[in-house]
Amino acid sequence: MRIFAAQPRVTSHSLRMMSIEEFRAQNPSDWKQMIDQLFSVVPARAYWTNQEDIIRVLNHIGNLNHGNYTFFAAGGGLVLTGAQAGNEPGTIELRFGEHSPGRVCKPTYLLFDSFPSKTDYQWSYFRLETAPITQTGVGYVRSYNHGQEEVLTELQPGKYDSPDIWEYRADRDEKLPATARAVTRLLNGGVAIFQKSGAYNMARGTDSGLHAKFSPDDFKNHIDHARKHGADTLWTPPAL
Repeated sequence: MRIFAAQPRVTSHSLRMMSIEEFRAQNPSDWKQMIDQLFSVVPARAYWTNQEDIIRVLNHIGNLNHGNYTFFAAGGGLVLTGAQAGNEPGTIELRFGEHSPGRVCKPTYLLFDSFPSKTDYQWSYFRLETAPITQTGVGYVRSYNHGQEEVLTELQPGKYDSPDIWEYRADRDEKLPATARAVTRLLNGGVAIFQKSGAYNMARGTDSGLHAKFSPDDFKNHIDHARKHGADTLWTPPAL
């Protein structure tokens, strides 16, 4: 289960913190509105394959104030805040706020799935499918669950080096370039994006890269089963 913190809320008159209770009450309608704004009629399934369209939709999702939770194939997740073209050909960079490294991936398509009942927007989700990326050979590779990630320092756009350079930058005599930053490359496995206060995000085991275990069709069937029979059916303990 992902822990909630108080969320900032922007109004026409002030900037204040939204309580957990307020966020849980507001998030479902915000998630629904975000989806309704994408389509004249919400489809059962939609695809985007053009990189500019994928970035546009991801930015639309990210504009929803802390309203999503994005799951990584290697496990865990973060709140998506936006996306932009990557520094490597054919890649995009997923953004998760100024304090979290961007995630570089090579998208093949972005998928949206929904279900018939208009009361089940919390189960509607986006899934970004990606192509494998070759390791640079200078990063630290983490292999967990159903994905691999490479942690790096990007010294200049597209020029990578060891993650230790950024991690221990305060101890270095040599000053890093102004463009230097931490970055993570998603070597394989896509991401799934759900309503932050929704049943999927609250269910046990979903932050283990569960989505990457299934093909798109099988995952939708798995979600539909949970929608009908309860979120506790999403995860089963591994066989001993």
